[in-house]
Amino acid sequence: VQVPRTRHVRVIMGAGELKITDVAGCVYVEMGAGDIELTAPLADVHRVELDANVGDASLRLPEYAIEGPRSLLVGAHLEWHDGTGLCDLEIRLQAGDIDVRLH
Repeated sequence: VQVPRTRHVRVIMGAGELKITDVAGCVYVEMGAGDIELTAPLADVHRVELDANVGDASLRLPEYAIEGPRSLLVGAHLEWHDGTGLCDLEIRLQAGDIDVRLH
């Protein structure tokens, strides 16, 4: 699915694998189980919030990577607020791994 740059993306999904590539708008994902990969231009992003209740969450930037700290050894939560863009990326996953790459 292609989404115009001026539109926001909202995904609510039960289970599976979700891959969102080179999205330029704001993104909100709420998913039950599976793995999520998302890539976006760094210049478009203001804030990233990743929440994996059971699994890992990672954010990869051109200069470095951040792994979400685990709470109680099962889930990971990561917040990054250093972007200069206008959009937020928010991902909430019950079980699985989240991998976000900003380029």
